[in-house]
Amino acid sequence: MLTWAHGDKLIDSGFRSDHAAEHTEWVDTLNDMINKTETEGAR
Repeated sequence: MLTWAHGDKLIDSGFRSDHAAEHTEWVDTLNDMINKTETEGAR
């Protein structure tokens, strides 16, 4: 589950892969996106 802000609303988003082997790649990608947002600002 990922919680993010859109304006003043908090939104929960879930991600599910059909293949368990893809879970690590999803987590790594989302963490990279979060880290870039924190260091570079939202775009």
